[in-house]
Amino acid sequence: MNVVFPLLLLLSGAVNGIHSDEVGILDRHLALFGPPLEHSTFFAPPRPASPANLLYTLSEKQVFGAINPKNGDAVWRQRDDNTVGTAPHAGPGLLRPGRDSVLRSHGHGLAAWDAASGRLAFKASLHDEIVDFAATNGGDPVVALRDGTVERLGALDGLRVWTSRISGHVRHIRVADRTVFVIAHARGGMVATALDAETGEKKADETLGADNVVLGRGSVAVWMQKQQLAVHLLGLGKTALFKIDGADDVTQVKLHSGADAFLVHFESDVSHWAQVFSVTGNEAKKAYALPVVVGKGAFAASTAAEKTFFTRITEKEVLVYSATSEMALGRWDVGDLGVVAWKDETVSPLHAVSEVATRGDVVSAVRSAVWLSTGDWVMLRNGNVSWHRPEVLAETISASFVQLNETVEQQSQIEEEAHSNAVAAYVHRVKRHVKDLERLPGAVRHFFEKSEDPTDKMGFNPIVVCATEQRLIALDRGNLKTLWSRPLSVRNSTVSSPAGGIVQVFGTKYDASTGEEHLIDVSSPSTTFTSRDNTIRAQSFNASLWTFAPEENIKTISARHLQDPVASIGKVLGDRRVLYKYLDPNMAIIITAGDDRITATLLNTLSGQVLWSRQHTEVDTAAPMPAMVTENWFTYSFTSYGKTKGHQLVIGEAFESLIPNQRSEGNPVIITQAYQVPEPITHLSATRTRQGITSRQLLAVLPYTHAIAGIPFLALDPRRPVHRDPTKEELSEGLTRYNPVLEFNPKWYLSHSRDILGVKDVLAAPAIAESASLIFAYGLDIFTTRLAPSGKFDLLGTEFNKGQMLMTVAALGIATVAVRPLVQKRLVDGRWKFL
Repeated sequence: MNVVFPLLLLLSGAVNGIHSDEVGILDRHLALFGPPLEHSTFFAPPRPASPANLLYTLSEKQVFGAINPKNGDAVWRQRDDNTVGTAPHAGPGLLRPGRDSVLRSHGHGLAAWDAASGRLAFKASLHDEIVDFAATNGGDPVVALRDGTVERLGALDGLRVWTSRISGHVRHIRVADRTVFVIAHARGGMVATALDAETGEKKADETLGADNVVLGRGSVAVWMQKQQLAVHLLGLGKTALFKIDGADDVTQVKLHSGADAFLVHFESDVSHWAQVFSVTGNEAKKAYALPVVVGKGAFAASTAAEKTFFTRITEKEVLVYSATSEMALGRWDVGDLGVVAWKDETVSPLHAVSEVATRGDVVSAVRSAVWLSTGDWVMLRNGNVSWHRPEVLAETISASFVQLNETVEQQSQIEEEAHSNAVAAYVHRVKRHVKDLERLPGAVRHFFEKSEDPTDKMGFNPIVVCATEQRLIALDRGNLKTLWSRPLSVRNSTVSSPAGGIVQVFGTKYDASTGEEHLIDVSSPSTTFTSRDNTIRAQSFNASLWTFAPEENIKTISARHLQDPVASIGKVLGDRRVLYKYLDPNMAIIITAGDDRITATLLNTLSGQVLWSRQHTEVDTAAPMPAMVTENWFTYSFTSYGKTKGHQLVIGEAFESLIPNQRSEGNPVIITQAYQVPEPITHLSATRTRQGITSRQLLAVLPYTHAIAGIPFLALDPRRPVHRDPTKEELSEGLTRYNPVLEFNPKWYLSHSRDILGVKDVLAAPAIAESASLIFAYGLDIFTTRLAPSGKFDLLGTEFNKGQMLMTVAALGIATVAVRPLVQKRLVDGRWKFL
């Protein structure tokens, strides 16, 4: 009997799993980094002898890794989920090239990651937050801490080599040759202290005299001093002043350093320009000026054949300059960027990193990774786009499936027929079918077309609208291509779909197909719910209905979906009797937390009545506590440190009565059961289908394995017998003996072998076919797939050959016509013989 449950789970896994031949067909995945940080993005070789470079970046989302410059695919990614010694409110940190590695600082921690594979080489935890760090020629990191401590660590093991102390508030650190320069804010202004890179001994101090110092990657410091630009070469103690045209309009200054030259980038509200300086001996000299260009622009410094080159990217062209001549060595027009922008929106480059290829003294090619104002990251090769990454989607705050008006209209017509008398329904259906004949030629043509995405033929690609921190973006769920994108003035927006073809963000409604503002009024719900000051309030037309104010802090609120159809009102038992489900469309589950305990409460949102409540003690209240409710069951998860130490998953099912064939109008009877799962769960949701006939799956986000699991309800059923084997009747229902430990079957992983990072929410929507449920996960990464929890009972497989089917039918028709005379002749001859 003990082998029955594993066999059943194996069979369910075979049904629910994503097969290898369906990866990339049924699912799509965008492995994102987020907006790249300008000073932590660079080209570097993974190994000193490597002929080609990789593109390394650290994003605002604290994700870092390597990107293949040829195709834009992520070579490897890491995220600071468990950074050692992370300081509270620490910024995104820094990323620098090391020796065969990239160095990453965050909070109190400094880690070295293998540049080729992304594997951890070492991790060091320091006593204070790291403000800045740089690497010596040998790859040893020199770190500057907030308290003024400067330490040099070993490149291979991260062990301390020497320690020095600087007075003042440390801001920056730079390494030039055998000298470490530490820039700190003291009473007299900014002071640069020179340390010996080998011993850490103090050499000298020099005053910079300004707080707005800008440093590049070399030993150059610049700042604006009244109407002039001050240039200071660290270690020489001299500051040179240069007159700058348009100094009154300067809003920002950036510095791009090369081996023997540097470029100062000036920005105003409407334009940008630059000055190029050469470094000869102990002096910086002005080489030439680059003209003012209206609009935003980006500059990048690079080295090729031991020469410094500067790349300028404007909205219209890419130019390459040397360190000595103002004549452009290369000029390319910027082609179609391949990004989706709003009407009359100017797509501007904000910052970039570049690589220049030369043949002798001629620049043969240049490629630049450019961050655009639309939130897209593109690679320009001689002005043409090689690849495009929609990193703005890594900032998605909320998302919503949207049904188009055509689909909603079809559903409303079918519902109208269902509520009409037989004659009216028949007439209505005939008229609908006659109207459908207008689309017959297009449907026939579409039947023979070869589609790249087979799911598109069944209309499984609805629009998903995502609200990011700055934009509202519509995606095609099937291929995750951007349909439209528009700026969003309100941050932290929540998007919803109150009606077919309409999305709403903070009261403003938009057409989901075009992104235009929708002027037609959409009726608002009569009852609204607010959660403020640890109190949930229900109001109807400004009149208070009920208030829920728990003593503990509210952590999670999850209500049953507005569109959650149920096909069966009861559960058929093995002896053909029925347990009637408690089906309340107004159920919600609320998780509250105290010092070391949590309380799960099942609430009726219409009356505010508590239907069920349970408290759990010895709980880690800092861990995730997701919850979900659907149909007549609910589930939640938490982490316990008591006797049942581990990660718990609790499921409850509500019935009108536990007496078969008996109905009740009172409070529900709740059956609950708990399982111990191998890792924490950060989010819970459930599949949904059109009619609710298909069995449901619990969708669980697993942060440790970077996966999304679809757990069949059969594995969680709280009615599984405890401490005994199931009876024949229970076996016929699919019930098996209860096991408190629930191991995740690898075939439950919807994400297959993909690493999906930072999932905040998983949306489920019904498809046209009853067997299918559409899934869309967002957060850092974007992932979408299509599930068939009960098998594809109403869908043809991808291997189905329509041409062969038509040929078979045609051959049968021809054979029937050809054989018919022979059959008739045989029948006639048979009758004559009988006579």
